[in-house]
Amino acid sequence: LSTQKLDTQRLVFSHRGEMIEGGFHEVMKQVQSLHDGVVQRLRPDRLNKFLRDGATLVLNAVDEMHPRVRALSAEISGLFLAETAVNLYASWGSEDGFGLHWDDHDVFILQIGGRKRWRVYAPSRPSPRYQDLYHGDRRSGKASFNKLLLPGDVLYIPSGHWHRATAIDEPTLHLTVGVNVLGGIDLLKGVADELRKEDFLRGNVPIFASPAELKAYSRRVARIVARSLSGSGVEAVLE
Repeated sequence: LSTQKLDTQRLVFSHRGEMIEGGFHEVMKQVQSLHDGVVQRLRPDRLNKFLRDGATLVLNAVDEMHPRVRALSAEISGLFLAETAVNLYASWGSEDGFGLHWDDHDVFILQIGGRKRWRVYAPSRPSPRYQDLYHGDRRSGKASFNKLLLPGDVLYIPSGHWHRATAIDEPTLHLTVGVNVLGGIDLLKGVADELRKEDFLRGNVPIFASPAELKAYSRRVARIVARSLSGSGVEAVLE
């Protein structure tokens, strides 16, 4: 961290499920650089104190900063034909960093150092998305997974599954690899973009037409979409 140019989007801190406002500036100092003017540099003493006091460090997109992590991210992306992003999490205490939550993408947890307890619960609904109007509440019942991860362990959490990670009062470090696998909704959005070449679909919807004319319009739209899905539309989106 001391060798990197950091900003408030890259380095953030959380505590008990809430982001710590101003946390970045608590651990940084402004210094005069010969080439870049005034820049932000890490103060390790303040960072250590922040972590000892219960904060969780989050380093977003660590794959952009570390060649071996970038290679891992690229390999997983190629394996699943999906976008991937890797974040790093570090904590020293026994506080939850984010509390109970779920993600709208698949997640691989790679425990790098120390131990951390993970609890995973059933989803409230299949394949939820953050864009959904209804997120749902966690179902009652025991965790389907409740174990300590040790260095070298990997945990897979499917999208939508509620989970929480709890430190056990010792330094701990893990990577989270988010895998954004293409969903049906994403596929339809992609097909819609491909259909911009259709003159008919670029035209206005006849909102003042008769009911019969509106039904005829809808049927024609459905035929064009079905033709695209049965042709090369899906392959074009996957490319």
